[in-house]
Amino acid sequence: MVSVTVCELPDFEDETFDSRFDALVDHADANDTDLVVLPEMPFSPWLSARDPAASAVDDEWKRAVDAHESWLSRLEAFAPATVVGSRPVFRDGARYNEGFVHADGETRGVHVKSYLPDEPGFEEASWYDAGDGSFDSVTTAGLDVGPLVCTDLWASNEVRRYGRAGVDLLVNPRVTERRTTEKWLAGARTMGVLAGAYLASSNRSGSAEGVTFGGAGWVTSPDGTVLARTDEDHPFATVDVDPAVAERAKSTYPRDALDRAGQ
Repeated sequence: MVSVTVCELPDFEDETFDSRFDALVDHADANDTDLVVLPEMPFSPWLSARDPAASAVDDEWKRAVDAHESWLSRLEAFAPATVVGSRPVFRDGARYNEGFVHADGETRGVHVKSYLPDEPGFEEASWYDAGDGSFDSVTTAGLDVGPLVCTDLWASNEVRRYGRAGVDLLVNPRVTERRTTEKWLAGARTMGVLAGAYLASSNRSGSAEGVTFGGAGWVTSPDGTVLARTDEDHPFATVDVDPAVAERAKSTYPRDALDRAGQ
């Protein structure tokens, strides 16, 4: 068994952020967590809600990069647990939203968000660049993990490839609105079934930049059962996941039918 913790955290500029982060550390320690999933880009304001035409985009992105670099050092408080999330980065003159794994005192990029919305509150395609479409699993905390940063969840072909590659767990750091929460939960359950894998997702909560965030972190099973879901009164949840259950799921319906069809 591997112990996985999901959460909802307030906006970075909320006065309760530091205390909520410390409470998450305490929760993870008390529950002997092996892997913690953070929301998407948790250590800066939600820049994509701001009008890029009215913003000094590079300067604001640089501040967000610096804030994440500073806070990533604090992830050692979770040791020996692994922490996954996403962070803003500059690379080769471009801005990206990079999924990361922090383990054994080191943070490494493992995925770049490839599917970017561009609508009010989420003008991401105007704020940063899409990844090259690579979706590669990573082994950490005793699990084969498939990273999906927020909207990447809906890339069903990539999710199916993760399933064929044998991932045990899909991780989905996200920032989503309250009004779309049930749609996202339906997607999480469906994509977990498609891959035959557990799925763990964490989200931002509260309101900022004109957006009401949905909170609601969750863990779903390889057959779509909601194993845990956070809320305002219970912002953290921990579930034991069993890699053997995910392995068996790969050979059962509907995955076996897709395999026979070469999909």
